[in-house]
Amino acid sequence: MAFEVLTGARPFLGGDEVALRRQHQQDPPPQLPAGVPAAVGRLVLRLLAKDPAARPQDARAVVETLDAAIRRLSAQQEALREAAFAAQQRRSREDAVGAALAAKQAATEEQITQALADLHAVLEEAADQAREALPEAELTKQGLSWEMRWERRRIVVDVWTQSTPRLEVPGDDPLLIAGVVAAGPNDTDPYANIVCETKDGRLSWSMLRFRASALTSRYEYGPRDRPHGFAWHVFAAQRPFMVRPMMHVWHMDREPLTSEAVVDLLREAISRT
Repeated sequence: MAFEVLTGARPFLGGDEVALRRQHQQDPPPQLPAGVPAAVGRLVLRLLAKDPAARPQDARAVVETLDAAIRRLSAQQEALREAAFAAQQRRSREDAVGAALAAKQAATEEQITQALADLHAVLEEAADQAREALPEAELTKQGLSWEMRWERRRIVVDVWTQSTPRLEVPGDDPLLIAGVVAAGPNDTDPYANIVCETKDGRLSWSMLRFRASALTSRYEYGPRDRPHGFAWHVFAAQRPFMVRPMMHVWHMDREPLTSEAVVDLLREAISRT
């Protein structure tokens, strides 16, 4: 209300209730007119603080602040007020940036939780299908690692914690989280990579496999004679080429990560000598 009295407009308009709530929680308030006294401007910014604990404790505190603002001050005191007002404006902008980052972090963590639950469901379904053909097949989980085993043959699905997106990076890469399917932990010759990406507001798991381009004579990323995945450090370096397809030394095959695709990888693991 104080902001509206001084400016003739509300600090946040919002197209709907959700947008209005987000603006109150994350956006910095607009600049006050240049003629607003520093003490009054500082009070308005406190009233609009994102953290309730940073606001005046009650109406009496607001009145006391306004009474103090009316008193005649020396030039030195007024300069001190102006400096405090400028500092509070900077802090208000910083608080808004921090609130936006915290909201984005919370949303990302919620998406990752959903993605891991979806991945676990796919692997459980794959284990059920494998057991229908091979009753001895079993699936175990430890942390962010799943192992599907039949006798001495196995595939290990590891999700990389390093692959979670950094909040300060522009969002041109839809990657949420990634991992690898291999014959064992830290295997240097993995079968495939798995990625969970955001598409049209939904999460989607895919399996990526790479093979040498027919145009290249030297190939250092894996075996030339069969599809393969990348270890983490190679995946991270090659990820830009996956997001923006172009001529490269490898060709990428992408398919939805389904239970049937996982069972087929187990078959490949069993078939390898």
